[in-house]
Amino acid sequence: MKKKQTILSAQDSEVLGLKDQDMQVYQTLLRLGSAPLRRIAEESDISRSTVHDVLRRLMDFGLVTFVDAKSHRYFSAEDPEQLRRLVSRKSLAVQESCVRVEQ
Repeated sequence: MKKKQTILSAQDSEVLGLKDQDMQVYQTLLRLGSAPLRRIAEESDISRSTVHDVLRRLMDFGLVTFVDAKSHRYFSAEDPEQLRRLVSRKSLAVQESCVRVEQ
């Protein structure tokens, strides 16, 4: 079994509103490159219906894109730099909130 490289800590994922399964699917897509839902589900060992929901959530975060090709939709993960940008934006928003609370 391959050791999985963690892109974000569980705490950072939680702060962003990402679940463990979200990160599992995202990392699977990074490894696969581009793949249809069925392959993502098989490789991540998550049910297809759950993967479908996760992909929708990841698309809302701007972490996954798709291309329709013939009879399948192929999903791809965006560069991990996008995750870093999300963390930075969230961190900035939290800091601004703290400043408002202190005032």
